[in-house]
Amino acid sequence: MYIKGMLENIKQVPKYYPGFKVILYKAHDLDFDVPGVITISMPDEGMYNFFWRLHAFDDFYFDRMLFRDADSRLNSKEQAAVMKWMRGDQLAYIMHDHKEHGDPIMAGMWGVRGRVITGIRREIKSWMGELGGRKLEYGSDQWFLHARILPKIRHSLIRFGKRHPFPSDKIDVGDFVGQKILCQ
Repeated sequence: MYIKGMLENIKQVPKYYPGFKVILYKAHDLDFDVPGVITISMPDEGMYNFFWRLHAFDDFYFDRMLFRDADSRLNSKEQAAVMKWMRGDQLAYIMHDHKEHGDPIMAGMWGVRGRVITGIRREIKSWMGELGGRKLEYGSDQWFLHARILPKIRHSLIRFGKRHPFPSDKIDVGDFVGQKILCQ
């Protein structure tokens, strides 16, 4: 499901985000590469794998970085929001487009400018130390974003769907931004 979804999203990047590069963190035992995609192989670490995408803060320099999940599709409603953010001066944006989007930052529905966040591996390790031995579980990455990233961007943030309406309700794929789309 995730690999097929990710490949479908990669095909759509030129349509929705022309000129953007795709960075893909994947388990080293997955034997595939995608032309034109920066692929980083990682050792499988269970639930920590959800944090891999954040490593891009330490691994690359960028003007803007958008975070997406492989099980949802890029779409026109999301694109309109991202383009509005890009024309503004806020450091970051987050999107909430469904009643179940309850976490302050949905891990696959946000973006940030420039070098706002640095030392991410160290920050993750520090946060994990504060868990007092509790194991990571599904959603841990979003708890981290709430605890450690939101305070860094809160002062310059556009919140589509909660405090700021999406610029367009038209959507060409799915029913809402972040919807899981199952691949056969």
